[in-house]
Amino acid sequence: MHNHTAGKIILYLVGFVALAVFGMAITCLRDCPAVVVDGVDYATDEEIIVDVRGEVKDAGSYSVPKGTPLHDVIFMAGGLTSRGDASSVDVGALLTQDCTIVVGAADDYDGVVKAKLEYSTESKCNINTATASQLSMLPGIGDSLAHTIENYRKVNGRFESIDDLKRVDGIGNKKFENIKNMITVGD
Repeated sequence: MHNHTAGKIILYLVGFVALAVFGMAITCLRDCPAVVVDGVDYATDEEIIVDVRGEVKDAGSYSVPKGTPLHDVIFMAGGLTSRGDASSVDVGALLTQDCTIVVGAADDYDGVVKAKLEYSTESKCNINTATASQLSMLPGIGDSLAHTIENYRKVNGRFESIDDLKRVDGIGNKKFENIKNMITVGD
């Protein structure tokens, strides 16, 4: 009889743990922030060129479908070197245009690692047509500021020159200087 009671206790304990894990998974699915990506057509076979530099084993240019996550391209480049720091880039970013990615080292910037996504000169970010997710890939422009730029554009119309970007709240001279060679207003 005593052995039967111990078996019931173990069965109840296993059931409780399973329910707790299931509950945490459901909570995470409901409460975890979702990433919204605009401007990516997943049905397209369009290829983009991603130049991967820095702390990856096989630096070079890789042709990938539009909308490929950065971590897939890093994997194609042989992964990170022993000094590579995955937190130096947004590995979950979906790549939507030709670009150059520079993966930093863990000991860069005195322990403060910054995300580096540089647009090549052939494919500068068009601040008049870029989505918020594309704008957020510019160095120093996060999701919040990208949405501010997008909203400014909706209210005030097209930027006539890249200097007009400084009219957006949050874009000062220093931030502008960091991205001015990566942006364009188009034709």
